[in-house]
Amino acid sequence: GTGNSIQVGDKIFDNFTYTLTGADMPAATAVNITPEIVTVGTATTYGFNVAGNFHDTDTTGPSDAVLRYDVHVVDPSLFLIANAYIDANPPPVVSGSGKIQVTENWTPLFGTARIRVYDLEPGGPTQLNDSITFDTPVPSLSVTKDILASITDGSGGTASVQSIDQLFSQTPVPEPASLGVLALGALTLLARRRR
Repeated sequence: GTGNSIQVGDKIFDNFTYTLTGADMPAATAVNITPEIVTVGTATTYGFNVAGNFHDTDTTGPSDAVLRYDVHVVDPSLFLIANAYIDANPPPVVSGSGKIQVTENWTPLFGTARIRVYDLEPGGPTQLNDSITFDTPVPSLSVTKDILASITDGSGGTASVQSIDQLFSQTPVPEPASLGVLALGALTLLARRRR
């Protein structure tokens, strides 16, 4: 619900809002958030699974749901957010002609960066997961997740996604002593170049 927060590992997720358009997206009371800690490659990631019957039928026109929230590291002197991941699990399903698409972006904005999962039918591409490594790690982000579903062929089909994993990994903040060593090394290189 709006205003609720959860902590998962070193991440706090709060300021949740949920809005929908179209007749088919679930009400906020039918959307569930479950904390998750998952290993992606060699990185431990912290986040949650958002589950609901996000879908569209061809009788009502496109349906859209937008989930917004903030994510913060507990102690920004220790860690910063370095990566974001989304994963459609189980895979989205489109029966008929149409699409299901989940697009995520962030404030502060990283240019036009975004990540997506989608299924476009008939015969179109499908992408079940996506990730980004931020150019500059940050202590907090405001996240917008847009879930769009559309069936266009009048066949009685459905476009749906039931569950989306949302994960963030972190990078340690260098210790002040390490930063001093790096700065000293940079000054030494500059001095050598001037000679």
